[in-house]
This record gives sequence, C-alpha cells and structure tokens, in this order.
Amino acid sequence: MSKPRDSAWNNLASDRLWSIGKLRQVRLLTGHNSKITSASWHRNSEHLITTDQSGNVILWDAMQKAKLRYINKPFITASAISPDPDKTIVALGGLDNVICIYNMSSSSEGPPVMKVELPSSGEGHEGSITSLHFCTIDKLISAAGDGDIRVWDANTGTCSQVLAGHARDAVSLSFQHDAVGGPMFASGSLDGTVRLWDLRSGKSFATFTMDDEVNGCAMFPDGRAVAGACVNGAVSVYDVRAQQRVQHMVVSGKVSACTGVQFSISGRALYTSHENGCIGCWEPYGATSGCKALVAAHTAAQQQSARSISALSLSPDGTALVSAAYDAQVKVWAAQPSSK
Repeated sequence: MSKPRDSAWNNLASDRLWSIGKLRQVRLLTGHNSKITSASWHRNSEHLITTDQSGNVILWDAMQKAKLRYINKPFITASAISPDPDKTIVALGGLDNVICIYNMSSSSEGPPVMKVELPSSGEGHEGSITSLHFCTIDKLISAAGDGDIRVWDANTGTCSQVLAGHARDAVSLSFQHDAVGGPMFASGSLDGTVRLWDLRSGKSFATFTMDDEVNGCAMFPDGRAVAGACVNGAVSVYDVRAQQRVQHMVVSGKVSACTGVQFSISGRALYTSHENGCIGCWEPYGATSGCKALVAAHTAAQQQSARSISALSLSPDGTALVSAAYDAQVKVWAAQPSSK
C-alpha cells in the first residue's frame, strides 16, 4: 500500500504545535528495596500500584507520596488497577503463569483480600504474565510468555477469548486513550512485531514488522498510529490506516535498548525508557521528528544493570509520567508539554 499524499504526519507545521518541554521530576516514591517489575496507574490519575522482585506490592497516593496499602506476593511481573471508582481492585500476574485479583481499597479493614485467581478452572497461560489491562471493571486482558493474549471475566476468573498470533512472548499491551476499553488495541512481542487486534472478532487485523525484538508498544491517543520500541534502541511509528511506517527514530551515539514507550495525551510527544536509565522525549511529527531531550532519570546507580528502566506509564489525565527501574526507585515526572 502506498503512502498517502495527504499524510497528517508530514503536513503538520511545527510552528503551529506545542514545543516539547523537558520532563521535570516532581515526586520520588521510596519504599521498594529491589528491582521494580511493574507500575500501573488508576484511572483517577492519583493512585499507583508498583511491584518489585522481592514480592512487595505497594498501593500509593502518588500525589501525596503516601503508601496506602501493602501486600507481599512473590514473582509478580505485571499489574493493573480496575477503573472501579469506588474500590481499588488490583490484578497481579507473575512468573507462576497465574493472575490474582485483590481488593486493595484503602478503606477496607485488615489485609487486602484476594477475590479470584485466574484461571479459576481449565487452562490458562503457559508462560509468565507480562502485561495486564482492565478494559472495564469486569473485563481484564493479559499477555504472556506463551505468545497468547487472553480476555478474562474478572469476577469469575473464566477466560472468554484467546487471541493467538504472536510467534514469541507477547510483552506489551496498549489501548488508545480515547477508548481504553477497546475494541481495538495493540500488542508488542519478542517476535519483532506489533499487532493490532479487534476484541469483537478476536482476530488480528494488522501486523507491523519492527527492526528487532519489541519491548513495548503504544497506541496514538486516537488510534490512528502505533509505536514500537525495540531492543536495538530504535523506535518506529506506523500509520494504522495506510499501514506504512511514517517515522523511524534512533538516539544518536551509544545504542541503549528501549524498554518502554508512551505517547503523551495529545500525541504531541513520545516518551521512551531505556536500559541505560534515560528517558527520551521525542517529537514524532514530520521533518522535525527526533529526540528533543534525554533525561537522566535513573543513571545514578553505580551498577549499570541497576539503571535499566523496567516500567514507564503515563497517568490517564496526561499530567504525570512514572518511571521505575532496577535501582528500586519510583519517580513521577511532570509530563505536560509547555506552550509556546
């Protein structure tokens, strides 16, 4: 398919858009003592769940830097918070191939209570859980090392759909901001592809080939584009309608693997996390595209392996970006682009 002449990516004049503001650290959340494995926001953009390699699971009020609830659950590698406005329901998935759903509401008395374990019966994933996302209060989607994506009833623990197609581990899930419940979403895989899926049919309708193994993917806010972050440090952006690559971006100098990617709420900026502890701030539009800033987010650790950023997540209201790394630090950044 040929690239459309009237491409929004090439026709946007940079002087009519916001400038890309450098990220500014506004919070440091301390409480973990080992490698962070996941970080996920609540839909209210205030509560945040983080997990580490020691099994510590902390529910935060990220704005007040307050720990609201805590449990210990070994081998957790993925987390998600339900959009339920009245309760804080958290899904945790790990190396044991199992997903557990807990009630971690700060108003509850006693320790957090496990509501259901997925799968409740029958077959589940045959690989470790790598990514989780609540579409609705009752519907949870999981990606795993077996390459499959599964849709679950969060109340009963039953699997309603299995979306198969990736040849290797499915490691990332992303929904467009304008429709966080679907039906279209993206998945990234170590097979070097980003796939687009339709929950109504349970099938993939587009496959985009990246340069290398994919560590993260991100849907453009309105779903018209998708980005993939690769092990070789490259970031590719594809136009969904034309199914053509419209941007290919690499940080100049020493290559560092991309570990995650997020679009800003406007789509004006693209944020990437890296193995060397840096966060890249990109402008993905037209001839002005490129890395506008590299933020030394987690580079202070003496051991190079401790600098790797393992989680990058934008708050639903678009004002805060959280980064978490193997240095056991969770940092919250002001993510609003500055106006000219």
